[in-house]
Parts: sequence; C-alpha cells; structure tokens
Amino acid sequence: MNTNELITRNFGDLPNLGPRTVADMNSDERRSYSYARLLRYLATSENPGSDVSQTDMAFGQRSLVPHSLTCTTGFSLTLLLQTDSTAEAIVRDDLSRAIFVALDAAAINGSGVSNEPVGILQTAVGYVAGGSNGLIPTFANIVSLEDKVATGNADIGKLSYISTVGVRIVLRQKEELTGSGLAMWRPAPWGQGLSMMTSYGAFATNAVPSNLTKGSAIGICHVVVFGNWNDLLLAQFSVMSVVVDRFALKKKGGVEVTAYIDADVLVRRPESFAAMKDALIS
Repeated sequence: MNTNELITRNFGDLPNLGPRTVADMNSDERRSYSYARLLRYLATSENPGSDVSQTDMAFGQRSLVPHSLTCTTGFSLTLLLQTDSTAEAIVRDDLSRAIFVALDAAAINGSGVSNEPVGILQTAVGYVAGGSNGLIPTFANIVSLEDKVATGNADIGKLSYISTVGVRIVLRQKEELTGSGLAMWRPAPWGQGLSMMTSYGAFATNAVPSNLTKGSAIGICHVVVFGNWNDLLLAQFSVMSVVVDRFALKKKGGVEVTAYIDADVLVRRPESFAAMKDALIS
C-alpha cells in the first residue's frame, strides 16, 4: 500500500441531484449571489412614452471556507501481506465512502458548529408539517413541498426529492391518490433503477436524518426534502488524501490508514428548498 495517495472523487450521492460543484479551491474564496425584486409597469395608452421606475438589484455575499474532515481505520499487517491488492482496495473504498457519506450528511443537516458546514435544514427553508405527532407522508404533503418552493419563485433548475430509505419503502407501498393505481414513490420512466414522486426525481440516502422528534414521536421522525439542487454549492478545497502509517500500530501488527479532505457547503437561496421534518414510516 502506498504511504500516501490522493483520491479524486466528488461528494457521495448528492451530485446525482444536480448541485453545483466547485472543485480545486486553494484558499478561502467568496462566491456572490444576487437576488432582485423586479417591478414591471405598463404604460397607458394615454402616455405610451412614459418611463418605468428603475429597480435596483440587491446583492448578498457568502463565504466558502475549508472544513476539515478526517476518517481513520486500522487493519492487520498479516491481512495486507496475505492478499494481493484486495485488502488495500477494500480499505480505500470504505474510507472514501465514509468520508463522502459524512459530507452528504453535512450538506443536508450540518449544524454550522464544531467545524461542520451549515446544511440545508439549518437554513430558512420552507417547512411542511405532517401532524402534531408526525405523520406518514400523504400526497398532499408532498405536493405542498413543491408549492413552498414555487411560492418562492424557485421551482426551476434541477428539481427533485431526497429522503430516507425508510420513507422510500413506505411510499413505494402507498397509493398516490385513491384508485390511481400509482405508488407515491415509483420507478421513473427516464432511466433504469431511477425513481420519481409526482413528476420529479426521488432519491434515498441514509445521509438524510431519520431520528428527529415531533410531539410524542421521539427520535423516529424522518425528513423529506424537495428543491432546486442547482442552488446548493458543494466546494472541495482539495481531493481526498490518504495517509498510511505503518508505525502507530506496530506493536499490534497493524497498519493505520487515515483519510483527509477539506470541503464546504453553501445554500445559495433557502427559498429553493422545502422540507417535511416529521415524516413517519409506521
């Protein structure tokens, strides 16, 4: 196994939804975003040459800064010596997967403290409530998520849903509308193995929280998110670096392997996302 290695890989499952990726950032950089309230006026027939009022565009600015993520594991030197490259490949893949699942989780629900980026659910996104003690999502709940995004004039771009594996299983067995014969979560016609809800893509990942609380539903509430994923920025300040230490576990006959990456997440427009945070699966 090489003593150090660079692995070029993007975030985990989220890139499938269409966020913008900013790669190879070498220092703190600022990415500006803009918004404007555009006013339109119609000139009357009595004064067709009259001027319309000017609208100024307001600009906001947010920073993308490196947040360091580290993952480490160990395995026996005997295993390494008795296999060809299989053990090395397994360890590398496991570390890589752990790193990028953690980055996906931070993009969804990062707290913004303890060096975590600020995720989608920690910004001022629209919310749809199921019930005082949670609720198995209904078709009305799902459509309301789309309505929240549309109300913010953000229902453009890469629109899709993301939720937990548990929600996917439940909604695959729940009819969209009585007598429709359509499951709420069903195969998408545009690709093998892909899914959809209403007319948008639907994805499931364990990076989405499934342990929230609503009323008496303690620690069992799942999250469903709908949004324009173009308005999520995934920034990598470096590719993932893997360092192999043959000495830290030498007395145990082991090898320690550690992976590092610096990354950040930025929600450009909170209006582009809506979430149901009290979805139940039973």
